[in-house]
Amino acid sequence: MREMAELSSLDLRYEGHRLRDDAREARLLALIAERGIEEPLQGVDRSIARFLLDGFKRCRSAKKLGIDCVPYVSLGEEEATGILNLMRASTGKGLNILEQARFVVDLVSIHGMSVAEVAQTLSRQVTPAVFAEALTRARRYRVVQMETLQRIAWLCMSQGQEPLPDVDVDEGFRQRPAYQEGFLTDEPDLSVYDETPPEDRTTDEPESEDHDG
Repeated sequence: MREMAELSSLDLRYEGHRLRDDAREARLLALIAERGIEEPLQGVDRSIARFLLDGFKRCRSAKKLGIDCVPYVSLGEEEATGILNLMRASTGKGLNILEQARFVVDLVSIHGMSVAEVAQTLSRQVTPAVFAEALTRARRYRVVQMETLQRIAWLCMSQGQEPLPDVDVDEGFRQRPAYQEGFLTDEPDLSVYDETPPEDRTTDEPESEDHDG
């Protein structure tokens, strides 16, 4: 349910999980100055405070404009539940993959969920092992494009023991000359890709993260 919340009541501990975009934030500031905050901020209602999960750019803009109260929607009373609700709702927009990875780390390391539980709860179409490895590489190389993450997941599946998904090709399409000409009659030799690059095997170096501060 949408309500109004005082900025002073919002706990910003998750601000570092979200990436900054100064140009976008400047445009948002001008829009809010003209029309106000139309999309509500989202967070978790704990007994001690409201933990903001989404809307940090709007929150900073409101402070700059001297706005004391903002529209707000609660995603639940538990942090893990709120994070999962936010990630479900962000499909196709909102959280990029690096931001999702940061929240997944919290779900696993702080809230005690397993990677399998997270993947199942979010209805990911890859196995938990591939989901975890793809997120690990996304965090390491700071990948933010979903298309790139999909290629990483495909590479993880190709290198490991995970079965590749079957491709359902219509029989009528198989009979087309273009398909027949392009179809590989011999299995390609992909052994050159079996070896994971050395930098991918390095796990001892500390990771640095930008903060949406």
